Amino acid sequence: MNGFSMADYDRATRQLQSAPDQFFSRAESGGIAETLVLTNTASRNPSLQTARVLQIFCRHLDAGRVPAHHSSTGIGTREDLASSSLLGIGNLGAQVVLDKIPGYIPILVDAWPGIYRWMRYFDTRNRDSSSPIPAMKRAIGQEVIAHALYALTGEDDIRPLAVATDGLVELITKLWLDEDKNRTTAGEGSLRIRAASCALHTTLFTADAGQLDEVVRFSGGDYEFVADLAVGRLRDMLDHKPPPPQFADHVFVYIDTLVTLTRCPCQLRQTILDCGAIVHVTRTLNRLSGLLSDGSAFRATMSCFGFICNVIEEGEEAANVRQTVRNGMLEAFVNFMPKMATLGRMNQSFLKKLIGDIIPRYLVYRSVIMTVIPAMDKIDANPVYVARIRSSSFRDAWEGTKRLAKERWQVKDHSDALKNEKDTCDNCHARKPRTEFRKCSSCHVALYCSKDCQVTAWKTKHKKECMSRNEERASADRSALKKQDRVFLQHLATHDAVKNLLELRRIANRDFPTVQHSQLGIKIDFSHYPPKYGVFRPESYETRSSGDARVVAKAIAGQGRYTLVQTIISAGRSNSLGHVLSAGSIWDAGDTALAIMPWAPSAKEDDDIRAADGQMSSEVD
Repeated sequence: MNGFSMADYDRATRQLQSAPDQFFSRAESGGIAETLVLTNTASRNPSLQTARVLQIFCRHLDAGRVPAHHSSTGIGTREDLASSSLLGIGNLGAQVVLDKIPGYIPILVDAWPGIYRWMRYFDTRNRDSSSPIPAMKRAIGQEVIAHALYALTGEDDIRPLAVATDGLVELITKLWLDEDKNRTTAGEGSLRIRAASCALHTTLFTADAGQLDEVVRFSGGDYEFVADLAVGRLRDMLDHKPPPPQFADHVFVYIDTLVTLTRCPCQLRQTILDCGAIVHVTRTLNRLSGLLSDGSAFRATMSCFGFICNVIEEGEEAANVRQTVRNGMLEAFVNFMPKMATLGRMNQSFLKKLIGDIIPRYLVYRSVIMTVIPAMDKIDANPVYVARIRSSSFRDAWEGTKRLAKERWQVKDHSDALKNEKDTCDNCHARKPRTEFRKCSSCHVALYCSKDCQVTAWKTKHKKECMSRNEERASADRSALKKQDRVFLQHLATHDAVKNLLELRRIANRDFPTVQHSQLGIKIDFSHYPPKYGVFRPESYETRSSGDARVVAKAIAGQGRYTLVQTIISAGRSNSLGHVLSAGSIWDAGDTALAIMPWAPSAKEDDDIRAADGQMSSEVD
């Protein structure tokens, strides 16, 4: 530093002990050695964690002291004092001791304009490739800026002030983009933490979609580039062999960055998920499970679960649920159980929601059941895991989910066995083995037991229906239920209606005491766990599409021969609404069916089903 030697530093260190008043006076007056002693020791020395020390740092970062131009040598006393003071604030924040300083928030709020001006000054200077300052020192300078931002924006009272400052999002974005390059250039002088990633997390933790779009804009406008960088840093750390000594610290920072970039709905969040973020975060969970005695690993694990809870219901239907389970999330959950008792109520609550609410709600998908059951069977085969579950406060939630999964597996088996059995003619309603039916060659949905029935139906009603179905199929988007999931849901809906027939009759008697049960539809809301049940009159049902109208009209025209079952299932942030028209009356046949549970209607595997604006239409004859 300019005008500074180790002898000066040693003298200042001794003076702090022998003549503290003189020491502080010199620091306030611009003593470089004294300021640097405070920078290096205040975070470790409680006696120096005072308002006076913080005010000394802020004094050297006053806006009026920022040079109008860079000096010819690139260094000067004011620059040295400001740089040391930025690092001092960063050290205090990184050690989480800022809040121990009385009145620290007003001090920092008043000083923020100057602090920010100095940050921009140093950022401009450090990016100047023609600067006489060595590249290593300039790289360290960039880390110091990020370090200070991390300390300041980690404070809830400072973050809004900082984020509202013009140019701040651009500054933190560029620091984050250059983090790997700066750390490589800084070499041994690099700070211990990934300061820019930490700062991005704390600075933009409450960012809205517009601010996250700014991050992309300042990164060149490429969403995939930003997403791949955020996910790639975590992926590279996971692939590093052997793991670096600070593995848990590093993945903690990278996952927190992903949490920040995916907290609000926006294009960047979806792009990050498309880059496989949830898979790599789940992989991280499993890597951390053997390191939980380490405080950083514990915090990183909580961050992983936080990320998963935030995004597991994003994207296409149950895709994220399947990915997390397939990549070992349930096993990691059991590994973490011994530590869960030490968590606060809020953290315990979101973990219980994950295992006792989110997973059960998605057990209406055959594809989810097919991943959950093998994962739970693997856990049950390990005595250590079984013991952990038994002694955990999460045992009831876990066991409830396991029971539901096994019950749904039985329904799946029965659905698989029935899929090639009898079906119903769309024209004459005759029941025959499915192999004896012919499909409409246009919509591939309607089934007929003979050529005569097909011709009759085409002339009387199916021509219009067929055109409508084809139009719906043409507009169907990628969120349409997969065939096997759809067929299973049709089976599950009727199975669940029969299983809860006594409760449904009680509801029908209460809500529609003068209406015959066979004239009522059944509503099952699987988007809640446990599911909620209700009944309704098809005549008063408000249809949302031609598919809805067709199914409802068929139920009404059947005059009790069929039962219309409405299903609501979780499908990401919204729910999907579907309809199953049973092959017979559940109200009339249900008592017989109860004796041979499970029971379900026949289901056409090619029935049209689509999702639009969160609503799903289905027809099962």
